[in-house]
Amino acid sequence: MSTSLGARHPVHEQPPTKRKRSDDEESSTPKKKAPTKVPSTRKSRTASESERLYKDSTKAIERGIQALDKRVKSLKWLDMNDCILALTIDNYAAAATEHLPNVFELKGMDNGIALAFDLTMAIADISYKDLEMSGWGDAEASYEELDGVLLSLIPSREKPTTSLASLPEVPLRWTPDGVDPSPSGTGRPGTLHQGWTYARKMKREKDRREARRDRRETTQNWVSIALSELKEDRDYLDAYGIEGYFPKSIAALEGILAEQSSPEAASPSGGSA
Repeated sequence: MSTSLGARHPVHEQPPTKRKRSDDEESSTPKKKAPTKVPSTRKSRTASESERLYKDSTKAIERGIQALDKRVKSLKWLDMNDCILALTIDNYAAAATEHLPNVFELKGMDNGIALAFDLTMAIADISYKDLEMSGWGDAEASYEELDGVLLSLIPSREKPTTSLASLPEVPLRWTPDGVDPSPSGTGRPGTLHQGWTYARKMKREKDRREARRDRRETTQNWVSIALSELKEDRDYLDAYGIEGYFPKSIAALEGILAEQSSPEAASPSGGSA
C-alpha cells in the first residue's frame, strides 16, 4: 500500500516533568489533620441493638393484645354477666408465650438481662384479661413456661441496693363499679352502651400496661416492683380459680427481699450467728 505524501505522522510530545518541591515549600504548606476517630465498641453497638429489639418487642406485644381484644369486642352480650364467649384466658396466655423467642435473644446479648426480664414481665401483663370479659380456660401450662423463663433471669440481675418506702402509682384495674348497664331502664344494656363501656375498659387497661412498663424501666428496685405486680395479678386470678401464676418467681423474689431485710444482711460482717 502507498502512503500519501501529505500525511503527517503524529508528534509524540514528552509530558512535562513534575517539579520537585523544595524544602521551604514543603514546610510552608499546611498539612491536613487526620479526622479523629470516634471509638466504636462492640458493647455499645450491642446495647443499642438490644434496646431496639426490646422496644420492637413491646410494640408487637401491644399489637397482639389489641388484636385479641377486637375479637372479644365483636361478641354479642346477652347481658353484662352472660356473654357468648369465643375466647378464654388460655387464648391470651398462649398468645403471650409466642413472644418468648425475643426474650431468649435479649438474654444472649450484652446488657440484655434486664431488658429480657422487663420484656417477660410485659408478656405476663398480656397473659390474661378481665375474666368477666374473656372467660375461663386452662392457662396453667403457659404460666408454667413463663414462670420458668422469668425464674432463670432473676439470679443474673444485680440485686438492688435501695429499698422502696412505697411503689410509684399506676392506674388501678378497671372495674364496672358505678357503670349503669341499663341507662334506658330496660334492664338490658344497649349496644351503644356496651361499646362505650368496653372502650373505656380497653383504654384503662392500655394505660395501666404502659404505666407498669414505664415503672419497671425507671425504678431501680426491680425486685419490689416485679413482686408487687406478680402477687397482685396472682391474687386476681386466684379469685377466679386460676392457679399456677408464677409461683416459683414469686418465691424467689420474696427470698431476695427477706435476705436483704435479715439482720445478717444488715451487719457489716455478714456472718451468721
